[in-house]
Amino acid sequence: MVERAAATHRALERTGVEVLEVVAQDNKVVVAFAMTARHIGTWPSALGGVPASGRTVTVRTIDVLTLTGGLVSGIWVVSDEAGMLSQVGASLRQ
Repeated sequence: MVERAAATHRALERTGVEVLEVVAQDNKVVVAFAMTARHIGTWPSALGGVPASGRTVTVRTIDVLTLTGGLVSGIWVVSDEAGMLSQVGASLRQ
């Protein structure tokens, strides 16, 4: 998981982040945001590696963070991968 996240960060040159919503309850914090980035490297999608397109994309993501002792001890990430595939011109059909 860490390597996939690192590869995604290498593939996308972040140009902006818009926080859409933050909800906190007990030991959970949920953050919904839209990240704008330029696709500059091979992105490791569920369909396989997608070569750099140079396109600017906006990816909507929801992070669910679990906090223990004030530190993040768990994370779930839900990202609109199909939307990103479409924006970079990758085919959803194989």
